[in-house]
Amino acid sequence: MSFRRSASIENIARHAKNTSYITKEITKDILIRTSNFSIFFSLFLANSKGKDKLLSLFQYLFQFLCACGKNSNIPEYA
Repeated sequence: MSFRRSASIENIARHAKNTSYITKEITKDILIRTSNFSIFFSLFLANSKGKDKLLSLFQYLFQFLCACGKNSNIPEYA
């Protein structure tokens, strides 16, 4: 078994530094997008139409899941 040269260790260190920078940028982007979505969602629920649409969506999904459960051939869901 041979040891790698110190140049490869420098490459690993450089790659780790680049990966750290990329990870920071991705995390920053995710937080910004999450914040923007939170603001949008708050504005959406601020009026009664937004609340009605969201509750209608939940009601539809619940009815759909109940219908699937009633008509399912799978024992765990029947």
